[in-house]
Amino acid sequence: MIKENLRDLIDAGAARIPADLVIKNGQLVNVTSAEIYPADIAVYRSRIVATGDVDAYIGDNTQIIDAENKYLVPGLIDGHLHIECSKMSMTSFAKAVVPCGTTSIVSGLDQYLVTAGLEGVREVLDEINQGPLKVFWGLPFTAPYTLPESTVGFNVTPEVHQEVQKWPEVYGVWETVSEFVENKHDGVMKAIELAGENNLPIFGCAPMTTGTRLNSVLCAGVRLDHESYDHVEAMEKIRKGMFLLVRESSISHFLHENMKVVTHINPRVARRVSFCTDDVIPSEILENGHMDKLIRMTIAAGVDPITAIQMGSLNSAEAYRIDHLVGSISPGKIADILLVEDLRQFNIDKGNCSAPPHKSGIF
Repeated sequence: MIKENLRDLIDAGAARIPADLVIKNGQLVNVTSAEIYPADIAVYRSRIVATGDVDAYIGDNTQIIDAENKYLVPGLIDGHLHIECSKMSMTSFAKAVVPCGTTSIVSGLDQYLVTAGLEGVREVLDEINQGPLKVFWGLPFTAPYTLPESTVGFNVTPEVHQEVQKWPEVYGVWETVSEFVENKHDGVMKAIELAGENNLPIFGCAPMTTGTRLNSVLCAGVRLDHESYDHVEAMEKIRKGMFLLVRESSISHFLHENMKVVTHINPRVARRVSFCTDDVIPSEILENGHMDKLIRMTIAAGVDPITAIQMGSLNSAEAYRIDHLVGSISPGKIADILLVEDLRQFNIDKGNCSAPPHKSGIF
């Protein structure tokens, strides 16, 4: 993840350094205040430095994009994804999904890890840093995920967690399967304890986990879950404090069922709901899109567009504790900005598609 010079960024926010880019005449979809209103955006290197009236930020070399008749929408986040299942390289995957508005993903890179080890993951992380797609890595809670343990090229052990949880690329503990927690697996207990010491969140995998079983998992500190098989299970998880990720993959279709927590039970819980695809195949992306498809499906299910966009951006960022970097169009955040003509159709304007240096993108 690119880190800007803090002093320069502060000066850019104060308009003492001209913006590199200004987007004018758009309608800002503000997911933090749930409003839509006219606002311009100023960008310095990879960061948004101002919204609203940004005339003071324009210098002689500032690039201007005219977004007239366009909505300005934050980049979308896939909250749980096994990139390797696409059979594409990281670079090819980014080329496929970024034009669909997906600018960030959360992944365990687990298939890379169990075949190529930490050295292989380091190569993948280096490749990620060359492109516009942000990958927030969760270190798998253990590997392999099987009981009894199967043979893989690299095992994730407590010793690995002791070392790797301190890497700056690690944003949490990935795919913590509920049965390992309930059975108090020694290695998993150590990984969770280390995460507490390192202030890292625990990402869960708790399908069909309800009642006392769910309480047990929550007591271990599991923060979110991406596998609910019906809306009753999903609603119990929300009521007990979990963040809910609605999974709509190439093979597992749960969006319509899980979205009933919002459309049939209580629309106020929408801010605890976000999206993931888990596994996608290239033909599905080419035919229907990626996270943009989930936005369209959610709107078609009866959710208003700004709420659906919150689910695809800010909600996921907050669930994963990465909202200081992504999830909204606001000063200080990475400048991942989508230009959309019609919020209900949610077709992203690719005419201004660019992936400049510094890991931001205007689409």
